[in-house]
Amino acid sequence: MGFSLSGQYAERLSAATPTAIAAVTARLESDRLRVVAGACPNLLHEAAVYRYSEDRTERRSETPLDEHNHALAALRYLVSAIDARQMARLKAKGDRAEQPPDEAAKAKKPERKWLSVHNESLWTRIL
Repeated sequence: MGFSLSGQYAERLSAATPTAIAAVTARLESDRLRVVAGACPNLLHEAAVYRYSEDRTERRSETPLDEHNHALAALRYLVSAIDARQMARLKAKGDRAEQPPDEAAKAKKPERKWLSVHNESLWTRIL
């Protein structure tokens, strides 16, 4: 299911999946994700009160309770989006590696020298 507004389309992400939670946990444990003390007080507070269902008969026991988790959900969305982008880059890189060298060179984006901060025609002088 997706959403559309003003011609922009966004796909609904499922950030509360065990995979998304594991991705954040792995980054925290490997120091690839660090939270600066005092910089994100809501995130740190929510992490302190983050809980899973205590009823083991429910299938929800692997899913966190839907309470006090807005900042943590945003963090999971961010990590999920970064992972999706990284996977797309790796896939594209793999697809180019499978192509013959001539086709791989053609698939490379052409350099757009006109799109540069040094191109004076892109700027408007304000006097």
